[in-house]
This record gives sequence, structure tokens and C-alpha cells, in this order.
Amino acid sequence: MNTQMNKPTSCPICSTGSLIAQTERSEVSYQGRKGYITTHFAVCDCCNAFITDNEASRANKRAVLAFRKSVHGGLSSDEIKAIRIRYGLTQDTAQRIFGGGPKAFSKYESDDVVPAASMDKLLRIVRDHPAVMNTLFELAGLPTTPSLNATEQHKLLLNLPISYSTDSENSLPSVSVLFNDQPNLVGAVKEHEFHH
Repeated sequence: MNTQMNKPTSCPICSTGSLIAQTERSEVSYQGRKGYITTHFAVCDCCNAFITDNEASRANKRAVLAFRKSVHGGLSSDEIKAIRIRYGLTQDTAQRIFGGGPKAFSKYESDDVVPAASMDKLLRIVRDHPAVMNTLFELAGLPTTPSLNATEQHKLLLNLPISYSTDSENSLPSVSVLFNDQPNLVGAVKEHEFHH
């Protein structure tokens, strides 16, 4: 059991003790498969009550859902985010294109909700067949986006800031990526532009 040093709060059970946040590696089982997740909780230093607040409950739920997704072979939250970022989509725009309900991609990417099997399949198709995105953009009433080359995709996957623009003279789509080429990522930020 690991103890995390968070600001102690008063125990709601005894009102005397302080709660100490802790984590524990817990074994879970789902559809015959076993695995381990990290669970979050607090223990009162006076009455030894175990308390799980809203934040800890949310973290525990996310860990369980992530484990269940892995059992089903579903896309992970990181894979879903990578697909969305690959096409330069905000979470709201991704929801507009793929559906899934309000704030769907925020929920998928934070493991608050497991995408339906049909959404998982659609995202895999888009991941494996980029040309499908043009059709989805058109169906959503959005202009198509330029595809990114391998260098641009790599920078996107590193979560670096990116912006899209079109050179009005040549109508060439371009992607501006901000990155730092200093050792240990310390120093001046430089802007480089990639043209297709």
C-alpha cells in the first residue's frame, strides 16, 4: 500500500481524525481474465475508516473501465485520442463527425465511458483507412482536412501545439508545429512549417 502526501481533511465518520490519501494495487477479474489496477481511497488516522471521495471514485471507475476495455480488445483512451489528433480534430468536432453524444470524446479519452462496439469499429476503420475521413467530413458538412505526413503525425502524437492554415496564393494546406529543439526541452520555442 502506498501513501500519497495530500493535504489531510477531516474524517466524516468520527470528525476527529484526518484522512490520509492512499493507493493500492488491487486484483480485478472480468469475464474470466484477471489483472491489476490502482485503487484510490483515504484512511482516517483516528478511527481507521476507509473513505472514497468523488475524485477517488472517478479514478477507480476509470481504472476498471480501462481494464474492461483491454479484456474486450477495445481501443484504449490513448489510441482514441491519437486517432482524433491525427486528423487535427477537437473533441467537439470529433463528436460532430463520429457521433456518440455530448462530450463523447472527452469521456472516451478519460476512460469515463467505453465507446460502443460500433464506434470502436468506426474509429479503427478511420485509423486504418484515412481516405474514409473525407467521406465522414462531407457527411458532417465539414470541409475536408489535409492528411498529415509521418513527421507531422509524430509531432502530433507528442502533443505539441499545432495549427492548420492554407496559403491563399497557392492554396497549399500547411501545418505549423511549435516545438522546442533545445536539449531536455528547455530553451526557446521555434516554429517550423510543413507544406504538402
